[in-house]
Amino acid sequence: MKTKALIIGIAILLIIGISKGMVVNITDYYGNVTSLVYDYDNTSSYASWSYKDASIKNPNVFLRICNVSEDFYNVFIDLRYATESGNLSESVLSLLPLVNLTNLSSSCSLIDIDISSFKALYPAYPFFFILNSSGNKSVIAKYKLSESFNGSYKIGIEVDNVDKITYVTVVEIYDDKGNSINASYPKLYVTISKNNTPVAEGKTQPKTPIAFNYTFIGEEEIYVNGILSLKVKMFNPCGIINESGYYVFNNSAWNVNNTCIIVENVSNTFVNFANQTIDGDYNISGSLQENVCGIIIKNSENVTLYDMRVQNFKKGLCVENSRGIKIYGTHASENIKSIYLKNSSVEINNVILNAEKEEIYTINNSYIEVRNVKLPEATRISLKGFEIAIRDVPTPPPDREGYKNIKQFANISKVGENAWVYKITFHYNYPLPNNVTHIVYISKIDGKYINGTWVNLTYEDFQANKQDFVDETGKVTHGYAWIEKNFTNFSIFVPYGLKITSPEPVPQPEPRPKPTPSKVAGRKEKAIPPRLNLTLHTYEITIQQGETKEIGFNLTNEGKADVLNAVVVALVRKGWETASVHFDVVRAGETKISKLYIKVYENEIPGTYYIPVKAMLKENNVTVDVEILKVKVIPRQRVAKIDILEILPYLSLPESSKIPISVLVENTGDYDLHDLRLTIEGAEKCIEKIEGSYDLKKGEKKSLTFIIYTKHAGEKCSGVYVFRAKEGVVGMYPVIIKIRPKSMMEAIKLFPIIYIIWTLFTLFMIYRRLKKREQEK
Repeated sequence: MKTKALIIGIAILLIIGISKGMVVNITDYYGNVTSLVYDYDNTSSYASWSYKDASIKNPNVFLRICNVSEDFYNVFIDLRYATESGNLSESVLSLLPLVNLTNLSSSCSLIDIDISSFKALYPAYPFFFILNSSGNKSVIAKYKLSESFNGSYKIGIEVDNVDKITYVTVVEIYDDKGNSINASYPKLYVTISKNNTPVAEGKTQPKTPIAFNYTFIGEEEIYVNGILSLKVKMFNPCGIINESGYYVFNNSAWNVNNTCIIVENVSNTFVNFANQTIDGDYNISGSLQENVCGIIIKNSENVTLYDMRVQNFKKGLCVENSRGIKIYGTHASENIKSIYLKNSSVEINNVILNAEKEEIYTINNSYIEVRNVKLPEATRISLKGFEIAIRDVPTPPPDREGYKNIKQFANISKVGENAWVYKITFHYNYPLPNNVTHIVYISKIDGKYINGTWVNLTYEDFQANKQDFVDETGKVTHGYAWIEKNFTNFSIFVPYGLKITSPEPVPQPEPRPKPTPSKVAGRKEKAIPPRLNLTLHTYEITIQQGETKEIGFNLTNEGKADVLNAVVVALVRKGWETASVHFDVVRAGETKISKLYIKVYENEIPGTYYIPVKAMLKENNVTVDVEILKVKVIPRQRVAKIDILEILPYLSLPESSKIPISVLVENTGDYDLHDLRLTIEGAEKCIEKIEGSYDLKKGEKKSLTFIIYTKHAGEKCSGVYVFRAKEGVVGMYPVIIKIRPKSMMEAIKLFPIIYIIWTLFTLFMIYRRLKKREQEK
């Protein structure tokens, strides 16, 4: 079977060996260029649900090849899906015709091809290949056709700024009529091209991300099976977007004092924040001014914001006089109002909202659809509403008698006269909080909160509709409960459930390592298990995005034997930075006092995270003790920080020496830095001291040289570079140091000094002898 394809027109030469005037078409039997379409409507037994020919609907198709300037004897020809370079490809033909192309400069050859319905599943600008007829069928020439199997692709992009990886997903596939093509086979050849040159290529299947070790720099094009599917426009905030397109942010904007992003008078526009953050200065004369929005969309339609990150503004996102606006992830934090709508329709999906006043505020005929949106604390809701406001409930009312809440509360209030809200839904994970077994009611609670007390409370209960989900083992994992009702009067909504009497399960600590007995003098000696007790000096810290903080700890050996090669490590989140603290030996009864350092990813989502801090044995990687550090990440206000651009992670230094080392740093914080110094913590056995002090202005990049004084040879240290200024700890990086004996060349450096001393001593001795001889005369 052959593919039902599109108009296939004049081709473009890719490899030398064929005349530049060569023409390749797909035609019918009479040589007319034929329009081939996806066989989606054919419901007969001949249907292929793909591009094809030789069916009842479609006659055979042929390749017409003209203007070949060289002789090709007994060659195979092929039609293929391919990347733009042609280096990755696969055939759409069921059989490869063996033909003789000879001096076709003035004539054309019509070759019957058989496009397979099992292979030609997707839209494409296919490649025409000429292959050697020998056993290996090596490629002689390849040639991309200028038109192809009709259809298009919808592309999704994820950017990992930590690992510098771009993920491309073919989200939807459409035929020539705009119908979805639902086949799912690994026949999608994806190319990222820059200046008409492929920079990354790969093969995937629908809805499956393909990872490229590439980050966008601007004006890239993404092709799928030869079809241009996306043009990337880089956007450096702040600024105005007033042309339709696909935009990717290449930077964050910190401490902005006015509206940062303006999207106006556009349609069908996609804005991908790509992990970047829009951050206000949180100043009453700056980003907290009444009419300031971090992002504003106005007079537009069909605009999508993806991975939105906006914080510290009077209003995080404003939408005015716009329709079809969609927001997918991630957060709007510490704004006075998170999302503000005026005469607009907006759909919000999987966004974390944490505002000082309202999370969502809609006026003037504004419609909102909320899907799995997280309010402060634990509340996650979905609903549809018109001219309403949504906010959390900082001080919840008491539970209704006989039931227990699941720590989810939503205050939904009326803004306009015609306000309504429909299908209020709460999302939850199992096990439910407060020992609740399952949801029974969703209650509407009315009352007043006066001077710290709820008064005049009334409860109206609605039977909850529920949908729970199980994993592959049959365990219930999550679900949602909703009220199938339209409300025109508003209040606080709370899901309630039945409470079990058994206590909540208590997390069990990891078991201590089981020692292996050793033989001594022909008998077994009872092994002594290591007993290290880890104690943090603080169990809760608040830290800004991009900030570095130190956490002190004690590590005590409570056992009867020394413990060798212990390490304390924080298991931080992706994008955060830390460095392990190593101890060669912890003597029985000894307490080591030291510090861990943690730097939060500058674009981290504000919230509370629980970070395990472990004491481990390096030899077998066994955890001996563990503590949990509660880290509350808040939006960046003003941070003292540097980016370490170049530094040596391993130092091999001569003993008893004075060695300069250079590091390249950039002040990416919000302060000028004063008296910036370097220490190497955990390397006391290797390093005597470090000299050097610098000032570094905000935004300045500079190479700094520090002088390290080493100790005696034979030591190896695992330590941490720690950069401190008067403004605090501004950066850190792990390092391994080895102190070695001086080489001969290093020792030779002392020879001139020794030579001078010896020369002076010799002259002195000669002088004394001459003086003595004179005296003897």
